[in-house]
Amino acid sequence: MENEAKQKRKAVMTPIRVSPSEKEKIRANAAAAGLSLSDFMRQACLDPIVVVKENAIDKDFVYHLIKIGNNINQLTKHANSLKMGYDSKRLNVLLDRLESIITKVL
Repeated sequence: MENEAKQKRKAVMTPIRVSPSEKEKIRANAAAAGLSLSDFMRQACLDPIVVVKENAIDKDFVYHLIKIGNNINQLTKHANSLKMGYDSKRLNVLLDRLESIITKVL
């Protein structure tokens, strides 16, 4: 029983060489997964499917961005139905920028 415990103890180090930018990306991925750097590396090597936990703040942020996009779209449709003068190019630019932000966040 005691031998099994000793074998399971993580006593062997396996250093790897990475660039500073790779190291930072690995650290960021480990943090996003809610894991220590060692646990992240172990899981990534032994079980290559590492699930990154979703951040509640990001979901809320995306939700509000989508709502803003819907509001802009509704205002555009309303202005168009009333034949109001509006800058359609500017509204389209705003919608395009909003869609681009949402795509980057997702």
